[in-house]
Amino acid sequence: MNQKGFTLLESLTVLMIGSIMLTLLFVVLPPIYEKRIVQHFVSQLEEDLLYAQQTALVRHTTVKVQFDFAGCRYIIKHSDEGSSPELVRTYSCNIAFKKSTLKPTLTFNPSGVPNQGGKIVIDTQHASFTLTIYLGSGKINVQKNRGFTTVEAVSAFGIWVMITMLLIPMVHQLSLQREASEKEEEAYRILDEKISRYTLTGRFQSIETVLYRNTSYFIEWKEKGDDYEACISIKKRDSQRHCFTILRAKGIYPS
Repeated sequence: MNQKGFTLLESLTVLMIGSIMLTLLFVVLPPIYEKRIVQHFVSQLEEDLLYAQQTALVRHTTVKVQFDFAGCRYIIKHSDEGSSPELVRTYSCNIAFKKSTLKPTLTFNPSGVPNQGGKIVIDTQHASFTLTIYLGSGKINVQKNRGFTTVEAVSAFGIWVMITMLLIPMVHQLSLQREASEKEEEAYRILDEKISRYTLTGRFQSIETVLYRNTSYFIEWKEKGDDYEACISIKKRDSQRHCFTILRAKGIYPS
């Protein structure tokens, strides 16, 4: 008879899945959020540099972009020292400018041509971008650096290990449960055949072993008052038994 509720393995499996999901939540979300911040900053920086270049072209003036790395900001202003800034943009100090071949001050002449060309590597723990300014054309290009960061690689490996450790026992347990369920169904079928034969012929063997699909099923008949009790077990006689009580006259009912 099927019993309601969950086995210990099922409960532990649910707890493990919940733990993995919570772990993924706290491991994956912060890097994703930080990547979005960096992507937004790089896109904003590219737009601001284009704005400075277009301002120099439209107004036929020299425009400077001054990077204040220590203050985590950059300023766009006219070359006139007394002029007020066109734009002051601050950014998170977690964003680092590394391997920069540009000087802290980038100047666009009235033709929109920069006074220098080079690259800036914008880096964080979870993302890295390279911003390139071409001297001749003044073109500005942003490219995401390929590859995985150490945190991403370690996180991916940890997730793969956890999933593997979870799936292998689950698959093995499901296989065992399916095998046990099939054998239990076969046991009921074999016992039903024996009971049907008894109701037709009135004959049975007190102890009988039936070999079916490399599995031994033990059948035992006992007197139970005015009735008979027919039981079947799988593999060994002290394993779980499935029994029915059979009326000596006719009919069966679960014991």
